[in-house]
Formats: sequence, structure tokens, C-alpha cells
Amino acid sequence: MLKTFPRDSDHEWLLRAVKVHRAAVKSGEGVLKDEHKTTITRILCDDRGAVVKHYRPMGLRSFLKGLFQRHPGERSRGTAEVMRQRAIPTPEVLGLVVRPLLGLTAESWLVTETVENAIEMDRYILRRFGDPGARLERREFLRKFAEALRLLIGGGIRHNDLKTCNILVVEEAEGWRFLFIDLDYAKVVEKGSSVAREFWAQALSHLNSSTPKCISWTDRLHFLNEIPELCAFDRRRLIAEVQELSRRRGRVYIGDEGPVELDFK
Repeated sequence: MLKTFPRDSDHEWLLRAVKVHRAAVKSGEGVLKDEHKTTITRILCDDRGAVVKHYRPMGLRSFLKGLFQRHPGERSRGTAEVMRQRAIPTPEVLGLVVRPLLGLTAESWLVTETVENAIEMDRYILRRFGDPGARLERREFLRKFAEALRLLIGGGIRHNDLKTCNILVVEEAEGWRFLFIDLDYAKVVEKGSSVAREFWAQALSHLNSSTPKCISWTDRLHFLNEIPELCAFDRRRLIAEVQELSRRRGRVYIGDEGPVELDFK
């Protein structure tokens, strides 16, 4: 029997949303991601838009991890709630549907709001800044994103998969709004907690390797200048480490025509 959380959520609507999600995966319509561990769809249920992320059952070993840690869907919901409390932008969680087994969670469906006109950051950059003449606008965009990143990290959220495909961009009259998604393995700490150099290196390398090539090396250095917290570290050594980590990953991002994979030079 499926259970829904929080307890005051619309239980019947959430169950219908899961049913619509399953139909979408079967038909292929509205599927945003279909991989081994998760599927994601954008659906319309009873005239209400939503994004549903299904955490598939992953076998006995994965199931037994529930004895020691929360299921990824439960972790994601919990982190999203903390982010909303701390005024860090992320889509609102409408509810979580879980299938319990032997007192543990076997699989779950996280249902979040649809953010109108939101585009993944890598796609947005390719569409908006492919023109090399848009230098000043690119710099302002990166300055605004640096503010959002500082809010996230300063707010006590340690996102461990901080790629541009996990950041939504909403273009508004006064600039841009950024929302952070894919919170399955994000860690919550106290607001204002010190940030380890290793975390900055990993986070910046994820961003560096997933940012389209049209953002120049000079643009990227200007972006780092907008993060005063980095002054606590040896800038030259940190940049060298970020570059080395980026080379190991390669340049990987998603465009309108699908994944782009390039050597990082």
C-alpha cells in the first residue's frame, strides 16, 4: 500500500499524480529523464502541473541501506523543506509517495511544483549566450548566479552534484532567478558554517566541467571574483585543482539536441 507525506498533503491527488507519471513513462510523453535509478516526468494531473521523480527499487543491497540512512526521495524532500525555510530557492515539494516494505522504503515518488519558464542552466546558456558579442550580459548573468551560489552554500546546503543541469534558470524582467534541484545527496549543516576548501574545489569543478564552452575562461575568472569567500584560499592553487578535476571529468552538458561530451581544455 502506498503512503503519502506530509500527512496533510492531498493523498488522493498524489496517488493520481503517480498514476499519470507511470502512464507518461510508458508512452514516452513528458519524460525528462529515464535512467537506471530514476525517472523524471513533467505531468498534468487534474489541471495541475507537476514534476514527478521516481526513485526505482534498486535491489536488496540498496534496500538494506535503509537501515542506516533515509531513502533518497525522503532525503531530497527533507533538504527541500530546509531550503524553503532558509529562503534558498528550490521548487516547492507537493508531496512524497512511498512504497514501504518491512518497515523500510522500497521506492518513492517525489512530486514537486512545475516552475513556469524554468530552463536547465546549461540549455539556457547555450540558447542565450552562444553569441560571443553578449559579453556584458554574460558577466551580469554570472554575477547573479554567484549571488545565488553564495546563498545556497552560506545557507548551509552542501550540494554534492552541483552541475548546471541541476540548476534551473528563470528569466525575469529584473534579471534572473536560480533554483537548485536534484537534492538527493545534498547535506544540510548550520547556516554560516565554514566551508572546506575541498568542497569548494569539488563544487566549482562540477560547475566548470558542466558549463558550455561559450562561457570563456575570462568569464569564469570574473565569476570567481564574485565569490569573496574564496579569498580565504590560495587562489592560484585552487584554480589549478579545479582545472585538474574538470579535466578528469571532461566537459559534459545537455543541449537542445542532447548530451555534449568534450575533452576539457
